[in-house]
Amino acid sequence: MKNISKTSIFCFILVLIGIGLLTGAYFVNKDSKEFKKNSKTTVATISKIDRLSSTKKVYVNYTVDGQEYKDIKFNYYSKSMDVGETLNIAYNINNPTEIEGEGSSGMAAYIMMLLGIAFSFFGIFFFVLFHKKE
Repeated sequence: MKNISKTSIFCFILVLIGIGLLTGAYFVNKDSKEFKKNSKTTVATISKIDRLSSTKKVYVNYTVDGQEYKDIKFNYYSKSMDVGETLNIAYNINNPTEIEGEGSSGMAAYIMMLLGIAFSFFGIFFFVLFHKKE
């Protein structure tokens, strides 16, 4: 049986990570498109920011079809955010408490896709490079 080198294992792991990231990007993008298909946008006001917890939490108030929604957890935090600041959100028309920042999921999918391509490329590149020498 042929001896498998540590380099081959490393390259294989890089490619597996790349494939995992690409698969994740596909599902995040699919979910994002589904959310966008069933969503509308509105303006929300930051009602409170919990900066003391390890995972910073932002809560917003907004109105949809005359119904007020208060202190709904938002999916994004930035140090520059302040209470009273307004921001654009997308909400699910079937469940208005399900909200996202406009375009936030799409960006995550593209970043995952780029990382997946990079990991896969470098895994294959290093595999070919190191096995040419043998």
